Amino acid sequence: MCTKITGRTKTLLAAAAATSAVLLFSGVSSAQAFTLLYEDPSDTQKVTGIEDLTIDGTEYDVSFEFGSFNDVFGNIGDLTELEGKTPEFWGDLSGAGNATQAIINALGEDSYLYSDDTDLSDSFLVYHSDDLTGGVYRDHYSLKEDFVWPWFSPSPVYNSKIWPIATFNVVDPPPPPDSSDRVPEPSLILGLIGLGGLMLGDQRKTRG
Repeated sequence: MCTKITGRTKTLLAAAAATSAVLLFSGVSSAQAFTLLYEDPSDTQKVTGIEDLTIDGTEYDVSFEFGSFNDVFGNIGDLTELEGKTPEFWGDLSGAGNATQAIINALGEDSYLYSDDTDLSDSFLVYHSDDLTGGVYRDHYSLKEDFVWPWFSPSPVYNSKIWPIATFNVVDPPPPPDSSDRVPEPSLILGLIGLGGLMLGDQRKTRG
């Protein structure tokens, strides 16, 4: 048995599809982008931190801290003991590499972390192990040539003075919205009104 689809039916189907699309996307919000933090708000190149940087699906606030491993992490032993704070990606080689790349992408080509009379540097350290042959990821020396560079793990008391250590704090996710407090989107209301009007008109025409 074949069902004849009239112009009115097509209109109703199109309206229903449009309303479904509004329902589907009305509660979807765009992802929040990261924010670069500057030492001087008037200088949008020298960066001191990054807020809401997504690394492997988790948002972090990133700080760049100058000093030795012991200074930054409050460690009173050595890299094996880790008697102070543990670096976020300690023992996670892949995560440390992804974090390094995410920071590189966020800084871009013009931002820098250290400057002196002759040079600008956007290089930084991400600790992941105490392996003396490659316990740190860092950015390449050049401000323009950015890539992840495996580097040896220096002494816990070593202070490069020009390469800050990246530290990571997980951003607490916002509480889920209370569905009882949600106000329908205006586009959703208009879509439902339009669909209801079309269905009512179709019913009256059918009865007539």
